[in-house]
Amino acid sequence: MLESLETSMFYILVMACTLCMVLYWVWLGTKKEFVGRLATSLTIIGVIASTVAIILRMITSGHPPLSNGYEFLLTFCLGIMAVYLYAEFRYKLRSLGAFVMPIPFLLLMFIIMSMGPEERIAQAVPPALKSQWLTFHVITAMFAYGAFAVSFGLGIMYLLKLSKEDTGKKRQPAGDCLAFPCVRSTR
Repeated sequence: MLESLETSMFYILVMACTLCMVLYWVWLGTKKEFVGRLATSLTIIGVIASTVAIILRMITSGHPPLSNGYEFLLTFCLGIMAVYLYAEFRYKLRSLGAFVMPIPFLLLMFIIMSMGPEERIAQAVPPALKSQWLTFHVITAMFAYGAFAVSFGLGIMYLLKLSKEDTGKKRQPAGDCLAFPCVRSTR
């Protein structure tokens, strides 16, 4: 019973993530408030579905989600979406969703296309991983990877904005990467 509910939550997560990604792209092009709110609402539904799926997984397996790649990717998607929602609400950066939401979408597609049902089965935790510290490690890694994905989206946005700006200055042949101070100082 719980396993089928977990599978249902996974597919709700996949649908919510796919739709919110497309809606963020539509919002980026149209700037219609309704589309943006719908995309944000679907992202919240995706976070809830992912959280419920992880909790159900923990109940059925009896341990935190850290025994296989499926569980890691599921928590990774949760971390990305949670950190993104924090950034959207804190900094009012809805356009960031168009650049961040493809990452959990691609991770979920990887799970569907390359991990069969036998790879998604909850396994026992190896003895070397039986520590409460590992649980804290997984939680902090989940949010750290989420922050990394959000910063990746911000970096892409910055490079696109920089390439569209016409400041009248002559561009250097190496392109937009020289706009970063650490790259410029090495030349």
